[in-house]
Amino acid sequence: MIRLASAAVAAAASLLVLAATAAADHRLVEQGRRHYENARLERALDSFERAEQSDGLTRADLVSLLRTRALVHFAMGNTNEMEVDLFKLATLEPGLELGRDVPPRVRDAFQAIRDRGVERLALQVDVAPTDAGIHIAARVVHDEAALTRSVSLYTRMTGTDWEAAERAEVDVPAGDEAVEYYAEALGPGGAVLVSEGFAADPRRTSRADLQEALRTETRVRTMRMAAGGASETDDDEGGGGAGWWIAGGVVLVAAAVAVVVLLSAGGEVDTSVMPPTADLP
Repeated sequence: MIRLASAAVAAAASLLVLAATAAADHRLVEQGRRHYENARLERALDSFERAEQSDGLTRADLVSLLRTRALVHFAMGNTNEMEVDLFKLATLEPGLELGRDVPPRVRDAFQAIRDRGVERLALQVDVAPTDAGIHIAARVVHDEAALTRSVSLYTRMTGTDWEAAERAEVDVPAGDEAVEYYAEALGPGGAVLVSEGFAADPRRTSRADLQEALRTETRVRTMRMAAGGASETDDDEGGGGAGWWIAGGVVLVAAAVAVVVLLSAGGEVDTSVMPPTADLP
């Protein structure tokens, strides 16, 4: 089985952070932000709840929603709810800087959550050859905040239309032709939380490539096992014996040096204080 994992690109992450701190495009998120700025806190929460139940949120929209809602809860004295949203925010963007406009207590709470070692949400995709084609399975990792609502897989033969599967596993019938695919984890409001590949830049593999990769992996594992077995045999049959001979030689040399020093000084040798010697075979 061949495994791929999503990796955050620094430039893309920076763009997301900038987008999150700007006015969000989604109408309900922007509406909630305006309610917060005008101290209409209950109405702000209502707008954010409706935004989460809607469709069309972007990832930047969701980051903005969580950031602003944490501020709403802080203003209302809802510490637990504030920390829940900050934890979700840290899962999406652990490197996010909240900004100087955020109260110090909120920034400190966010930093305390990050200090606990929150890992960024990621999507892991496994691909494996089957008798009839390729099996693709995707799963979300590091989602302790339970943000994921669903996982979708998109597949196609090179040059054909995409086929969407709103599930985490799919079997693609394929011969030797290349298969292209990408996966998305969707969160509140349909926001794409994380993806592995994109429609414009999909992952590509083939049944033949996967089978060859598995054969290579098997050969490497066999060689490692053989090398490990040889090392253990050497230790049992000869390696340990060589170490015993070396240790015994060191003891004998140390004893000889002690005798020479004492004799050179005109003293008598007290054999009771000499290091013990081993009976060599």
